[in-house]
Amino acid sequence: MDNKDKILQIIDMNVNRACEGLRVVEDFARVQNWDDLAKKISNIRHSIREHLNELDASLLNSRNISKDEEYNQTYSAHKTLYNLLMANFKRAGEAIRNLEEYSRLDAKTNSVSFFRKCRYKSYESENEFSKNYYLRYLRDELYPVLSSNYCQNAKKLGHHHYKLVQYRNKKGSFEEKEADISLIKDFYKRKEVLLVINDDIQLAWKTKSIGLHLGQEDLKKNIHQWSSLRGMFPIIGISCSDEREVIAALSLKPDYIGIGAVWETKNKPDAKIVGVENSTRLFNKYNSLIPVFLIGGFTIPRIQEIRKLCPNFKTFSGIEIFVDAQDIGERKRKIVNSLT
Repeated sequence: MDNKDKILQIIDMNVNRACEGLRVVEDFARVQNWDDLAKKISNIRHSIREHLNELDASLLNSRNISKDEEYNQTYSAHKTLYNLLMANFKRAGEAIRNLEEYSRLDAKTNSVSFFRKCRYKSYESENEFSKNYYLRYLRDELYPVLSSNYCQNAKKLGHHHYKLVQYRNKKGSFEEKEADISLIKDFYKRKEVLLVINDDIQLAWKTKSIGLHLGQEDLKKNIHQWSSLRGMFPIIGISCSDEREVIAALSLKPDYIGIGAVWETKNKPDAKIVGVENSTRLFNKYNSLIPVFLIGGFTIPRIQEIRKLCPNFKTFSGIEIFVDAQDIGERKRKIVNSLT
């Protein structure tokens, strides 16, 4: 086999890998009704096939399945569905990069530019896909907050299928926080959990966390880099304590807002108390526009109180009510019952 045939074989392998990987994520996007995203991914896949249409016969003739490295390769199981889907995006991106590089051997074609554009469209689709995947959790999932003294309870939260968890540590050193996050992620390595880091941008970035939550003070400090933060983290939430802050937050287009504290809470004694009346008014006014989490001082009776005032109240955020319990599973059952 001469070099031309070998190159055709490489092109054939990578066309198939790119299109197969894209098809895996496209099908998931379609059944989730992410129609625009599914269409974008489909367009990338079809354009790759069409671009090389005139080479179809040559590519088929060059195909040597028995010598394809993937033919006899064994694979370990993916830890989560999310990992499986992201692996297929990575597979597609790497294959398209291969096509781009081998296209450089023929200076007469526009293939280098074409595959480069396909590659970046794939990256953009991957970012949008990741964001959409976790946005599903923001409407219906309960949202426990783990302070440093409750990190050991992270495993129990995962065991009882909490999928949205925030880490908050205002006093610990960076090393202590990193150790906490390592512990939490180890607990969740086979669970699909959206981990959100409270206020610490450096920690969130270094630990490759999906989400970032900013209070008003930290938002003001970092408002100059908001666009960069949006590119760094698929999910960003903002704390608000009055309608003026809500309106300002909405102009930034975060993924959710937290409103509170509804009641006094021992974990944040200096928090501004919004109160039941104002919290429920803001929830009812804005929850149809953006996911809203009420936070601060919740108990089972208080859940029922808010439920009567907010017909669409399905979830909230807090610390003690979720993790300060001997039986976290039984506590969750009581919380869910109070919300229905």
